[in-house]
Amino acid sequence: MTTVLYMKTELDMLAIYQFLILIIFVLILVLSFWIVGAFLPNVKKSSRFFMFGAFLLTLISSQRDIGHLYWLPSAYNFIVPSILISYMYAVFHLSIRNNKKLRKLDLALLAGGIVASSLSNEFSGVVCSFIIGLVFVARRLVRPDQDQKTAHGILLALSLASFAILYFAPGNEVRQSFFPNHGDLLGSLLAAVPTMIEQTVEMIGSGSAVVGWMILLLLVAAEQPHRTEAIPRPSPERDWVLIALPAALALGVCYIGFVAGYYATGSNLARRGQNEIFFLGLVLLSFAAVEIASGRKWEWLNQLAGSVGPKRHTIITAACILILVNKGTLSAVGQLASGEASEFYSENRERYERLLEPGNGDVVIAAPSAKPSILYQSELALSPSADHWVNGCTAHFFGKTSIRLEQQAEAAPRSLPGR
Repeated sequence: MTTVLYMKTELDMLAIYQFLILIIFVLILVLSFWIVGAFLPNVKKSSRFFMFGAFLLTLISSQRDIGHLYWLPSAYNFIVPSILISYMYAVFHLSIRNNKKLRKLDLALLAGGIVASSLSNEFSGVVCSFIIGLVFVARRLVRPDQDQKTAHGILLALSLASFAILYFAPGNEVRQSFFPNHGDLLGSLLAAVPTMIEQTVEMIGSGSAVVGWMILLLLVAAEQPHRTEAIPRPSPERDWVLIALPAALALGVCYIGFVAGYYATGSNLARRGQNEIFFLGLVLLSFAAVEIASGRKWEWLNQLAGSVGPKRHTIITAACILILVNKGTLSAVGQLASGEASEFYSENRERYERLLEPGNGDVVIAAPSAKPSILYQSELALSPSADHWVNGCTAHFFGKTSIRLEQQAEAAPRSLPGR
């Protein structure tokens, strides 16, 4: 998309890139705010904005690789599907909880989101199909009077058709040819289990934000005005479905993602793919937490929230600290304060202007001295070898014969500002 716009408009490449990233961020902000409203329909607007900020910080800090949030191919192919699928589930959940059928507008928006998500990567189509199927079963258990077979059938067909288009596309076959160990379904089903557990534990252990968010969400959800009269709930014996459904989906989505990673490449799911499944997992588990806090069988949580009394603000403050003080935010602050991020930007701007210079000869690019962990993507960095695929693609785009990174022996020493 970036290349097409650049070729058609001749606008500055970086400006186009930044514009597309901005559109993606706006989409995330709008839908995230709506999803927080789905979590907490009865809280005050000020509380909703507060929870919206906490939710965004938690989403960002729970990413397996924050740098992929603003790398356009990763953001478009994994972050956009994650927010669209989250929206899809939120619509389903509210429809069941509030005993309302899906409207034509809902179906149109869901259909567009499902097609866009399913065509984005190798597992989003399977994830959409899994969610649609399990939601239909839950709807039959909780709201047996709702006839939504046609709606679910149309959405499921769109999801499967989109996945089939992606899977059987010639380009996908070419891509998989680079991974000789791909295609082992049984091995993928088995290998995904320990990897999923290991990566999930690592994600939770490295980021306190998820723990802080869940504490904060449970407390606020338990204290929001009781909604039994305002919003009709299913029968008490069916309350468990609204808790088990998102919890089961979170586990299933995580497993599907890791299976797809092994099946497609023969190795662990790339971190940009893990960004999507943990994003979805956080949203789904948040719905389960809200239902636990507000369900009839969980009045002890309301009593606990009420008994907190003067300690309530202390607990909220502690939860906010857990959300704010984590590896990602500390790294970002450190890299900004040290000047490393600024130096990284300056070097990349110089490199970009050098590549725009007329001529199609061999180009030698200065080796970067600043490599902030949040911004620098080693897998996408230029290599000293002109034959590396990143170098080849970059040379082709900028119309150069070849591009290589200067050897360390050739590079003049650099220093960061103030150092």
